[in-house]
Amino acid sequence: MKISFEKIKRYRIFFPLFVQSKIYALLNHGPFCKAAATPFSQENPSFEESGSPGFKALRSGFVTQFNEAACSVASVATMLNAMFTMLNRKTDSGLITQEKILEKVRAVNWAERISRKGFGNRRGLPIEELGIVVKDTLEQFNIQYKTFAAVPLGKDLSNITELKEELFQRAVKLEGIGNCFMIAHFNQGIFIKGLHLPHISPVGAVNPEKKRVLILDVDPYVKEPYWVSFDTFFKGLSWTYNGILRKYGYTGGGYVWVCL
Repeated sequence: MKISFEKIKRYRIFFPLFVQSKIYALLNHGPFCKAAATPFSQENPSFEESGSPGFKALRSGFVTQFNEAACSVASVATMLNAMFTMLNRKTDSGLITQEKILEKVRAVNWAERISRKGFGNRRGLPIEELGIVVKDTLEQFNIQYKTFAAVPLGKDLSNITELKEELFQRAVKLEGIGNCFMIAHFNQGIFIKGLHLPHISPVGAVNPEKKRVLILDVDPYVKEPYWVSFDTFFKGLSWTYNGILRKYGYTGGGYVWVCL
């Protein structure tokens, strides 16, 4: 049986991640451990009706990614559709599609980077590139914003206390009138049992009293949103993958923050 050079290279990347994921899952997702994520339907099911305007807009505009690398554009589409709802802007064809966004936003070779082949030996978007495409999307679709920030986490956490507090205070604002939005760039294997890989999804809500964050995961294999503690949330955003993915641009995660 012939094994291509590309497959060998892929195995060299994923085997350390696979081992790391299995060890982490054994220690943190095992039968004697408290689950990191709580399914949406198991905690405060009435939240579907009582949630904030922003949460309801995100739910109505929610889409799942169309391939395994398209979590960035699915997250941006969900956020953009929610913004259109909050701004009372209409489209001729209902929801704005991921394909429509990729047609209009050509920054960082976005469409190519989430294709099967990738672009320049890269696939997917690190946090810095995610910030670029979100900002360009807002401009291309004429969305005016008051505040914009793309915050990388993982490289230098010497001011970790300040970074965590800033993130929490911003997350709390999601429970307001629906003019603030957050897209998280995180290690999905920290939240749910699975391979440690970079993933992107919108944040749907936060419970300030319990310090819990709701992830609207755009992965089609994840059946429903889930809650994680704020500490777990920060851990997932700041995970460095032990340097395994550094050569591909992933030295951590972070988040994109937008207020209209």
